[in-house]
Amino acid sequence: MQIQLDKKLHFVISLLLVFIFFLLTQNIILSANITLLIGFLKEIYDKYFGTGFSWADIIANIIGIVIGSLLIGGLLYVY
Repeated sequence: MQIQLDKKLHFVISLLLVFIFFLLTQNIILSANITLLIGFLKEIYDKYFGTGFSWADIIANIIGIVIGSLLIGGLLYVY
């Protein structure tokens, strides 16, 4: 089964946002929470003005956030 392009974009954008917010805040937990909030707000927007709320998109966001956070944690551990 192919993963939809939309889910891939949610994953990649969430991963990148975690990195960007970490660079701005220097706090993994805060950057993950901000990114998760943005994902939920985007889905709420989609519910009223777009294609509808999607839990699959939220899951893709969470996977991107977790992997991004793990990468940041790994980089901090190495350096």
